[in-house]
Amino acid sequence: MNKKNSSKNKKILILHPYTFTEFRTYLYEVANLKKKYEVIIHDLSCISSNKKYNKVWKTKKEKKSITFTSLYSWIREFNKIKKKENILVWDFLHYGSINFKVFIVQLILSFSKFPILKHGIVEVGCWTAEKNVKFFIEKILEHKLNFNIYLHQCREFFFTKLISFLKFKKIFLLINKNISNLENKKNLHFIKGHSFDYSNSLLEKNIKTKKIYIVYLDIGIPYFLGDAPSENRDIIKINNNSYYKDLNLCFDKLEKFFKAKVIVIPHSKYKMPKLKKGNLNPYYKKRINDNSYNAAAKLIPNCLFVISNGSTAISHAIIHYKPVVLFYTKKYKIYKWNQDKDIFFQANAINAKLLDFAFYTKEHLMKIPKVSKRKYDLYKYNYLTHKSNKAPKPIFKIIENIIEKQI
Repeated sequence: MNKKNSSKNKKILILHPYTFTEFRTYLYEVANLKKKYEVIIHDLSCISSNKKYNKVWKTKKEKKSITFTSLYSWIREFNKIKKKENILVWDFLHYGSINFKVFIVQLILSFSKFPILKHGIVEVGCWTAEKNVKFFIEKILEHKLNFNIYLHQCREFFFTKLISFLKFKKIFLLINKNISNLENKKNLHFIKGHSFDYSNSLLEKNIKTKKIYIVYLDIGIPYFLGDAPSENRDIIKINNNSYYKDLNLCFDKLEKFFKAKVIVIPHSKYKMPKLKKGNLNPYYKKRINDNSYNAAAKLIPNCLFVISNGSTAISHAIIHYKPVVLFYTKKYKIYKWNQDKDIFFQANAINAKLLDFAFYTKEHLMKIPKVSKRKYDLYKYNYLTHKSNKAPKPIFKIIENIIEKQI
């Protein structure tokens, strides 16, 4: 009884740079954590992000999160909290834009002496640019005279550097690399963990089904703005009618050939569970959609194959050894330049099929590659989890262990 009461006295404070939605509650396994601890959620989207980007999010906000409209209002609230003890700060601010206000938040955290938990797992395979003359020329050609993005990147670099000089009493960093080669320091402790998708998959019950279906992981763009407003990037304008006509025609042909329906999973910014099989994007209204927050973890284990054009949720395909088809097209420019390179990088990493959905032949549609277990495992241990002889624990259990043993 005393142990239970002592657990309830311990608190987790989540600091989040984007609108904290109900999907984030699912992704971060907050409901499981609330069984033992008080979880306080601070939505700092008005501090970390700009107004245009905050308007992008359509998924329902988490009711129990506290949204702060100014840095001053957050400081006042934090001053009330810091009088309490046994608080673990789960800090996601490094996921968002780094500006002067975020620097002030980090400065206050360093003074508070609270232990900090950070997520240091990459989550998805990405192409890495070599920072040479060619790199900078390509960036200038991409952004041209958009000085807002240059200002944004300079600001990010400057305040990230300033934050690196701050001293925190104790930082727990979740990583999936071999920590035996890393030395824990006085204020930095490496903890083996997983990507959120991998952790969610551990909690999902795999219910077998006889239905044959294909999963499409939608990324929202070009119908929605995506992440462009977060970095003040120019919005790429294309003909949506033409784009989605080509995309849906490709889906129709895949359905006919494989005798399997394509189920669209909306991006996490645009999920609306009340729509059920509907979609906020009208171009998908004739297709089957699944708006449930656990759709990827629930559907992918039993699907025929997964189609993606840049979603981190391909993790579920990797975990369950499902074939992946990566969509791209030369007909429409909907990505910033490195996102195209990311798709080709991922295709090479897992031996996935690349398909230009606007230009293809019947033979292109028919060839779904066999899964390379070796490449999938290599990807899994590079980006999603770590090797262990023990049964993997979900993230909420890892956090429980940190709180009970080290705080």
